[in-house]
Amino acid sequence: MAISYCSRRPQSACTWPTGIRKPGSRPAVGTPERAEFYKWLVYLTNTVQAELLLYFYPDRLTDDAAAAAQVKKHAEARISGEDGMLDILEAQLAKAAAPGLRGAHYTAADPYLMVMARWTPRNGEPGAQPPAPATLPRSDGRPSRRAARV
Repeated sequence: MAISYCSRRPQSACTWPTGIRKPGSRPAVGTPERAEFYKWLVYLTNTVQAELLLYFYPDRLTDDAAAAAQVKKHAEARISGEDGMLDILEAQLAKAAAPGLRGAHYTAADPYLMVMARWTPRNGEPGAQPPAPATLPRSDGRPSRRAARV
């Protein structure tokens, strides 16, 4: 519902996520490109990020250390295993043939992918497969990203 509201009322105080309010950060309303943009944004927020939380905080689901280890193992398999989430993202980047989920069109989904990619390979976890390598340099090189570095 929040996505629908923000899409139909771009002039509103909608701030989910903040980046989608900036001009040019999302395709025009009513276009197939807009649907594709939201598909990847929601995949990152509701699938990849949710699974990363299970991986990094398995103890939130159980007090049993053995069960927490199983949760973490299964989350890692879903993230970086064969045909896992990283493979899906890599396939999309290859299909887009440019460093972004929508190809040459940089959208608010691309910096979100950068955040997910930064979380994923920390200390080789989960798995050793680095996600979205083509997106990182492009996102890192943007003036707003350089200004945000601490």
